[in-house]
Amino acid sequence: MYASTMRGCFAFAAALALALATAAARAETLAPADARAPAFAAATRERAPVRVWHAEVERDEHLSSKERRREPQKSVGYRGLVLPGGGRALVAFFAREAVDADAPAVPGSEALYYRALDAEGRPGARIAIARGPDFDMLLDRGGGTSAVLGRWREGTVPLFSIAADGAAREIALKLPYKPLRYETHGTGFLVWFDRKLPNEDAPGAKRAPFHLLKLDAEGRAQWSFEYPRGQYGFVAAAARADGFTLAVLNEGPLKGGIVQDVAALLLDRAGRRVAKHRLDLRGNGGPVPTGLHALNGGGFLLTGFWWGPGGNFVAWLGRDGRLLRYESVTLGDFVEYQFVQPLGDEGFLATNPKGALLRFDRTGKLLWRGTRAPRPKGPEGREERDLSVYDLRVISGNELLLAGARSWSEKVGDEYLSATSVFVERYRWE
Repeated sequence: MYASTMRGCFAFAAALALALATAAARAETLAPADARAPAFAAATRERAPVRVWHAEVERDEHLSSKERRREPQKSVGYRGLVLPGGGRALVAFFAREAVDADAPAVPGSEALYYRALDAEGRPGARIAIARGPDFDMLLDRGGGTSAVLGRWREGTVPLFSIAADGAAREIALKLPYKPLRYETHGTGFLVWFDRKLPNEDAPGAKRAPFHLLKLDAEGRAQWSFEYPRGQYGFVAAAARADGFTLAVLNEGPLKGGIVQDVAALLLDRAGRRVAKHRLDLRGNGGPVPTGLHALNGGGFLLTGFWWGPGGNFVAWLGRDGRLLRYESVTLGDFVEYQFVQPLGDEGFLATNPKGALLRFDRTGKLLWRGTRAPRPKGPEGREERDLSVYDLRVISGNELLLAGARSWSEKVGDEYLSATSVFVERYRWE
């Protein structure tokens, strides 16, 4: 069933092995480092970093006018960042070509690609990881390993596990429902499912429960957990090094149209619930969890947004999931499309909707706000539409890589150009 895609993945593996084999002598230049090390937290506390370079990995451009165009267009999007060692960063992106590339129903060609960046930000050739519409996600599993995940079809998700040396293996993940969200944990996965019952959107209808499944590196189920689902379908989970997992989710009925309770459930190594705590989060709207991160001391950092007027919050939870403290912070309307990176002093780095870095301490106080380097002045009428940061990766030497995408539009003669750029930036604290 996946034979043609498998050939593509083996070609990717061969190309990756070649890229690693031909790496420069400075093999540790882009070596991943621990973001939660106390030394890195101290280095980032006083000032914003300096941008070393900006590298455009891929771009699409669409021209439109009063006369309808019928020629093929390309649409691109960011799909992942992996640091395999050898002085290289691998940046994955999705590309679709069709007459109307932004309309999924229009037939066209689709593929997942990667480009290798060297330490100076120079991109290599575009190499296909997998072709077809069934593959659209690249996950970094740590230690230079990665995984390409496909789309769910009739209980199966194809997964290609890629080792640091480029060797690839196909694994068929048997999943009972369509996945909603993947979280990597060590060599395995935590999977939330998007499960619906017939007519569950009708007033008073019963809703399908939250369903969480833990898989090992071979895709074998280790345990599953279900919990009643309320109005919202927002969830977050993180696993500690000791094998315990914390799941945070909305539960119960809506209050006042936008406010719903948030619960933290601690699960043991077998997926059994051993503790439950209601998180008393009160702020500018209804609290919605979107991200959860395990901290060095065994606690957790929860991120989310306030449903309704908007704004974001961060909350520090204890080892058992009990709420210790929380703060409202300004990161944009929805933290789920901007990145938060916990640090060793229990503060964190984050990005705002303009792509600027921000540093907060362990109380949620803003220590500094970085400024992005000014872009070259564009033609009159240029409009920046969006800038999203999807990854922050700390590398050796008190540096980090920031990866994301930005889009804009501008007038070109009698036509309008819309463009999207997938990019990576390197920063350094001096």
